[in-house]
Amino acid sequence: MHNLTFNRFILGCIALMFSGCSLDGLVKVDEPEEGRSVNIKDVTTKNGALAVYASAVAKLQKGVSTISTNVGMFTDEMAIRSGVQVGGTGYNNGSFDARTEVRPPGSGLLGLFLPEAYGSLNSARVTFSQLRDVIRNFNDSSLNYIVSASYSLEGYTVLILAENFCSGIPLSKVTFDGTVAYEAGSSTTNTLKAAVSLFDSAQMIEHDSSRFKTLAQIGKGRAYLSLGLLDSAYASVEDVSIQDAFYIYYTEALYKETRPYAFWSIDVDLGNTIPDEVKNYEGVNGLQWIGTNGLNDPRVPTVIQTLNNVDVRRQRKYTNGAVVFPLARGIEKKMIEAEYWLSTGDSRWLDALNEARRTKGIQDTTDPGSIRAREDLLFRERGFWFYLEGTRLADYRRLVRQYGRSPYEVYPVGIYEGGIGFDAVYGDAFVFSPQESPNRKYLGCDHRRP
Repeated sequence: MHNLTFNRFILGCIALMFSGCSLDGLVKVDEPEEGRSVNIKDVTTKNGALAVYASAVAKLQKGVSTISTNVGMFTDEMAIRSGVQVGGTGYNNGSFDARTEVRPPGSGLLGLFLPEAYGSLNSARVTFSQLRDVIRNFNDSSLNYIVSASYSLEGYTVLILAENFCSGIPLSKVTFDGTVAYEAGSSTTNTLKAAVSLFDSAQMIEHDSSRFKTLAQIGKGRAYLSLGLLDSAYASVEDVSIQDAFYIYYTEALYKETRPYAFWSIDVDLGNTIPDEVKNYEGVNGLQWIGTNGLNDPRVPTVIQTLNNVDVRRQRKYTNGAVVFPLARGIEKKMIEAEYWLSTGDSRWLDALNEARRTKGIQDTTDPGSIRAREDLLFRERGFWFYLEGTRLADYRRLVRQYGRSPYEVYPVGIYEGGIGFDAVYGDAFVFSPQESPNRKYLGCDHRRP
C-alpha cells in the first residue's frame, strides 16, 4: 500500500493568510508523532485533502524561505563577512555571495548552491497538483476556492523556479498514486508560460473568494513581467488594490525546523561569521541601501552591531522565527504600472512610484531625466520594496534580457571582500542550477545566461 509520509516539518503548525483573513482551518493540522504516515485511503475525505494542502503549503514555506536567502546572498541584498574578518576562523559560505558555483578541488568548501530551495519548490508544485487529484473525487463545489488556491500556489512555485534557475527546468509530473512522468527541461520562456497557464486555470474556477482571485492576478502579472510582456502584465493587475496582500506566516515552531535555510533564523554568528550584512554598492553595481548619515529607508531596516570590535550593519527586516512573509501584495501593481507607463512614455510612471512611497510616508522622488536614469530609478524602487523577498535576481535577469544591460554592469563584480584566497573576486554565475535525480530525460541547463 502506497504511503504518503508527513514529517514534523511538513505538518507543523501552519497558517496561510490573505489580506488579514485567516485560513487557519484550511491549513492547520495537529502536529503528528515523528514518522507518522497517511495512507492513500485516508485522504479520500475532506480532512485528508486538507492534510495534503497543509503539506504543500509547508513545502512552499521552506522553498520560499530558502530561495529568498539564496537570492539575498547571491545579489547585493546581503553580504557575508567571513570569520577571518571579525576575529574568528569559522564558517565561510562564500559560494552564494561570491556568485561561485565551482570551488577548487580539495578545498573542503561547498561547491554547488544548496539544493533545498529547488527540491522544496518542486515538491510543493507536485503536491498542489496531487491535491487536485484528491479533490476531484468529491465533486464538491464548496472546495472550489481550494482548487483555485492550489493552481495559484503551484503557479508561484513554477514562477519562482523560472525566475531564479537556469533555462531548462524539468516540470515532471507525479500522480497521487506515485506514478512518475519525467519531463525534459523547459526553457525559461516555456516555464514562465506554464506559470501563466496555472494562474489562468486558477481564475477559471468559480468561487467567491476575491482574495484568491487577486493572488492569481498578481502572480500572472509578475510572470508576464519576466516574459517582457508589459502590456499583459499591466492588464493582469488592473483590478488589484494597493492594499491587497497575500502572506505566508512562519511560526516559532517552524523556525526551529527551517533554521538552516532561512536568513531570518540566522540572527546568530556562525563561527564569528556575519551572514546578513547590508553593504552599500556591493560589488560596484549594488544599490545604496543605507542613506547618508546612516539613515534607514523604512523598507530596508538595519542596525549596527559590533563583534570583536568590528562594526557591521545587519538587516532587520526579518529577525526571528515568527515571520510574516509577503508572497504577493498590491504594491506590485504600482511597480508594474510604473514600468508599463515608462515603456509607453506616459508621465504617470512617476505618479505610480510616488503613490507607493506615500504608503510608507516616504518623500516623493523626482524624474531623473534620461531614459536610463528612469530605468535605474524604477529598479531601485523595486529593490527597496521587495528587499529580501526573493525577487532581486529576477530583476537582474530582466535588466539584461529586456533592457540590454551587460550582466557585468548589473551583478556584483570585482573584488569580493568576504572571500579568502581563490574567492578574492566575484564569480561568473548568473543563475542557480537545478539538481535533478534520477530524471534521465533531463540533460542539464540549456544555458546559464541571465
